[in-house]
Amino acid sequence: MANGIGVYARELITAGKTNAEVLALVKAQFPNANTTAAGISFYRSMMKKGPAIVPSSVLRAQAAELLAKADAQDKEAEVKATTDALEAEAKAKADAAKAEATAKADAAKADALKAKTIVAEAKVAAKVVAAKAKAEAKLAKT
Repeated sequence: MANGIGVYARELITAGKTNAEVLALVKAQFPNANTTAAGISFYRSMMKKGPAIVPSSVLRAQAAELLAKADAQDKEAEVKATTDALEAEAKAKADAAKAEATAKADAAKADALKAKTIVAEAKVAAKVVAAKAKAEAKLAKT
């Protein structure tokens, strides 16, 4: 049973209890124990000197805390990824609409230029026809 007392005492020390508090709690938990203040001091001293033997309950609590923190970070990352994806999609739609508008404007400019070219060609053709008619009329007079 001494092993159980030592583990329990170290857990209490790790939890930040004073020697007096640890001794009182050990005696309450193990009423038949012969634990003394010197024994508690020994556990505290050994924990300071040697490699820390962290009780499993403390390790489990730390692991649970780390898992909860990791879960929260996962949620934050998921929310950020979703937000970033929605923003990227909105930007892509806006860019596509802008590109479509630019393409329509470019097509309209091309159509207008084509129309101007046709008008210019028609004017030239009309001048040629008029000049030919004038020349024929001159020839017919002679």
